[in-house]
Amino acid sequence: MSKFIQSLLLLICLIPFQLGCGEAEPLQPASDEPVEELDPASEAESLKKIK
Repeated sequence: MSKFIQSLLLLICLIPFQLGCGEAEPLQPASDEPVEELDPASEAESLKKIK
């Protein structure tokens, strides 16, 4: 086999690695709503209820 054909086959075999095997899921935009934060007092009360 000529070197040209070998190079072409190698290039064709490596294309999936360059392009990826499917698309990744798009990143979710960060919401403007703040994450619910627990105050230490209510967290301590909930832990007491669990025990």
